[in-house]
Amino acid sequence: MASVGLQSGRQVTVEASGVRRCRPEVEIAVYFSCLAALDNAAKHAGPVPVSVDLFDTGGALDFTVWDLGAGFDAAETKLGAGIANMRDRIASVGGTLAIDSAPGRGTRVHGSVPDPGWR
Repeated sequence: MASVGLQSGRQVTVEASGVRRCRPEVEIAVYFSCLAALDNAAKHAGPVPVSVDLFDTGGALDFTVWDLGAGFDAAETKLGAGIANMRDRIASVGGTLAIDSAPGRGTRVHGSVPDPGWR
């Protein structure tokens, strides 16, 4: 994940201490959802740092991709295929995805996959 940030030319911080391996389909869904969120940040947030946090809550694998960029008004903005694909990908492994954003406040993409089949 950190190598993606290096390729994007922007500062990307990844925190994932203590996260265990999960079922392959969960790891794939989370990885590609994080990549899509990083891609959205690169397109829309402006030249701001982006953070990716992965954490084991004991019963779920949670992730958050967030920036302090331009943000958007979710009530006024039609969400695109990228967000729909992230939601579908996380739902396919039993998880949920939420988007929190506001103009001038940045965007936060948070996903949670309960019972990810820790290995």
